[in-house]
Amino acid sequence: MKRKNILRFVSVLGIGSFVMLAAASCSQASTINPNQTSNTTPADPTKELMDARDALTSLVDTRNDNVKMYADYLQIQDILNKAYNTGQAVLNNTASSIQDLKDAEASLRTAISTADSSRKAFDEKNASLVSNYQELKTTVNTETSTLERLKDPQFSRIRDVLVPLFDAGKTLTNQPLEAMDGSVPLDPTKVSEANQKLKDATGTNLLEQIQNVMMFSDGFVKEVIDKAKLTGSDITGTQPGNYSFVGYSIDLNFAPKPAASAPAGSSAGGSGVQPAVAGSESPADSTNSTTDLPTWNYAYRSVWINENGKNKPLSEEDSKKLTNVSWIYSLAGKDAKYTLTFNYYGSSSTAYLYFPYKLVKDGDNVALQYKLNGGVETAINFGTQATEVTETPASEPKTKGAMEDKEAPKESVVMAKEVEGEPKDTKPSESENTDVSPETTADKEMSAATPAVMNEAPTVDDIKLAKIPLTNLNFGQNTLEFSVPKNDQDPATVAPMIGNMYLTSSEQNLDKIYDDLFGSKSSQQDNKTTVSVDLLKGYGLGASYLEYVRQFTDLNNEKADGQESTKAATTYLVGFIGGGVGRNDAESVPTSPTSPHRQGEHRTLTVYVNAPQEGDYYISGSYLNGDTTTDTTGTKSRRIRYLKLFTNNTTDTSNSVVFQVKSLGDWNTLGIFDTQTEKNIVKETTTSTVTTQSNPSAMSVQAIGAPNASKTLKLQKGLNKIIITGMGTNLTPYVGNLTFTLKTSMDANSSMDAGSSDAK
Repeated sequence: MKRKNILRFVSVLGIGSFVMLAAASCSQASTINPNQTSNTTPADPTKELMDARDALTSLVDTRNDNVKMYADYLQIQDILNKAYNTGQAVLNNTASSIQDLKDAEASLRTAISTADSSRKAFDEKNASLVSNYQELKTTVNTETSTLERLKDPQFSRIRDVLVPLFDAGKTLTNQPLEAMDGSVPLDPTKVSEANQKLKDATGTNLLEQIQNVMMFSDGFVKEVIDKAKLTGSDITGTQPGNYSFVGYSIDLNFAPKPAASAPAGSSAGGSGVQPAVAGSESPADSTNSTTDLPTWNYAYRSVWINENGKNKPLSEEDSKKLTNVSWIYSLAGKDAKYTLTFNYYGSSSTAYLYFPYKLVKDGDNVALQYKLNGGVETAINFGTQATEVTETPASEPKTKGAMEDKEAPKESVVMAKEVEGEPKDTKPSESENTDVSPETTADKEMSAATPAVMNEAPTVDDIKLAKIPLTNLNFGQNTLEFSVPKNDQDPATVAPMIGNMYLTSSEQNLDKIYDDLFGSKSSQQDNKTTVSVDLLKGYGLGASYLEYVRQFTDLNNEKADGQESTKAATTYLVGFIGGGVGRNDAESVPTSPTSPHRQGEHRTLTVYVNAPQEGDYYISGSYLNGDTTTDTTGTKSRRIRYLKLFTNNTTDTSNSVVFQVKSLGDWNTLGIFDTQTEKNIVKETTTSTVTTQSNPSAMSVQAIGAPNASKTLKLQKGLNKIIITGMGTNLTPYVGNLTFTLKTSMDANSSMDAGSSDAK
């Protein structure tokens, strides 16, 4: 009984205690005993020390990269270096506690951040200096690779200019932006100037300089005559609107009695190409120009077109896109001059200037001088023999024209080979006389002056090439001024006509200059040696204002056997060589002046061929001939035209080729003639009324197709002057680019075999 009472008491007590405990847990805050043992794993001091040391080690290991970034900022670099030294010392101390290591890491991180912000602040404050300094440093670092490109001796002057610039740059970049005491030791202006000079010398300009050197040494730099560079002239007229060639082999004021004009409606198919009409020069030559020509100081070759059967020139802009043949006609005027500016970076301070020249008209007294880079005026010597002479002061007497001195001796030419402007059996015109005034005492005096070349005396009927040595050229820009010496004793002195200018550092490039000047191009292919002449782009001389270069865009190629005709590419042909008719021009084309003008066989075209070697050359080329004739019965037949090409470069007076060119029946078909294969060449003898060359007024009947059986023209190695004309009063066909093919022994054997076969 007692035991039951006790259990009942404990049970009641237990329940009450639990109730009270639950109530207490809901109403009282808990108390944490700091000394109470945690149930987690206790920290390992050794590992924590190792982690702190590793973190500081990793940060200290960035020293080289970080400190290097501030090589140009000595004060910032020094402070950062000291911070790294402090961190390294803590790291090296084996007694450093965890806290020591953590404090050292935090301090070093702060120092690194401070260095970066300090540099940014410096850069912002000195932005221009820092920018130029960094650019200069980058360029200086290219010194080795840059100079390696210039190790060839021909680039020595470029190298000589660059080396001091690199040295000056290194002197500046070897200094810091910020000194140890925080000051700025560099002059921002000097850094900026050094940076700009080196940038200019090693950037795009360096490539241009290298290309300039190579062009001068391996070829030439061509300067096309630019009217805008001709200033101070008293003659301000524009070139005649009815001219095409603008360079002529006769006096500008020479003209016979008016020629026959093209009959109305004579053009075929609206082509504006006229058939041949009889006409001849009057034996009494007369000048029918109302003005003493020229009245213009500059002229360019004009390319013509035909619209609705009428001829007219293209615009100046369009013509110059096709050909850059141009001439300075006059330097008349007290302050008249032509200014040429060019860059030169060659290894030598000497280069050579070449340019074509000729007389404007018979009897001109010519003189020309140049001034280089504002120096003294130096006369360009004209004589009859290419030789070394001392430079003549600009005030000395000049070369007289062909009519001035009949007693002067004739001498052979050197630069441009001398040939006559008319066939051998023609009495030479006065313009062909190459007499010049005797040399003056000043011309013969020799001194220590820089030698100059004596250029040939200019003539009307020939294009010669002047050579001017240019010494003490600037590295970079050079300026040449050309003018006529002012001579009170002879105010009528004029400059010769001057064409496009060529600059080179090597006299060995003369052939390349000839090729470009005269549109000549030689090649060796399939055992064939050929040289072609571009009549559009090459300098040449007409003998009448009627001769022109015409663009054809709608021609068809001649049909090959069994094939359809194909459209020809745009073609440029020369028309109105020979004959005595006029062009059928548009109403907008001026009708004057009507000089210079010759007719018949005297209306020639002069071209120049730079032959790669001496020998006999076949002739081929494109042509246009649609001439037809109708007899009294109404029967229409094709009419041939004639071509004669000759030169007297050799002692062979029969050095000419005469042949008849077949008509293709219309004015829309472009044909090819070839003296080797006799393609489109009529071999039968044709009888026609012609004028004799020695007496234009005399008429005779002769066979003109077959007397000259030659298929080849003998050419000398080098420049050959070739004259193209017709026969009698007949026009030649329209003629395109010509190709001269060297005759070989194989060709000769083939001809013999063909002859034997024919005999059988």
